[in-house]
Amino acid sequence: MDPHAHQHHPQSQTHQQQEEQAAYYERVPPARRNAQIPLPVPVPNLIKKSRGRRVPTPGPSTGPTPNQNGEPRAFVCGVEGCGKGFVRGEHLKRHVRSIHTYEKPHTCPYEGCGKTFSRRDNLAQHSRVHLP
Repeated sequence: MDPHAHQHHPQSQTHQQQEEQAAYYERVPPARRNAQIPLPVPVPNLIKKSRGRRVPTPGPSTGPTPNQNGEPRAFVCGVEGCGKGFVRGEHLKRHVRSIHTYEKPHTCPYEGCGKTFSRRDNLAQHSRVHLP
């Protein structure tokens, strides 16, 4: 098992991180809370997955990295210890949902399905499985 996967040290969490985690667990369906599979912990991503292998991410930076033109990125993640920057606001929103909050506000409308997605385009792609 990867020693870096899902590292969690409750004693090192800030109060804000604890509140974010509690809010996240309130949104988790009860059936999933009781599952034997560990739930993801919404804290800053210290390890990122790159094409199937784990590679360390740089430590907290002094600011967001500039874009390809050397300009600062306009949309910066406000989660403590992250600070990743993005050129587009929707990219920041996608980052926060997938890395920090695990929000999935887009629900499949087909009766009995109930799958949820963090991005509308993923829901649209999924919806095709219900077509004849």
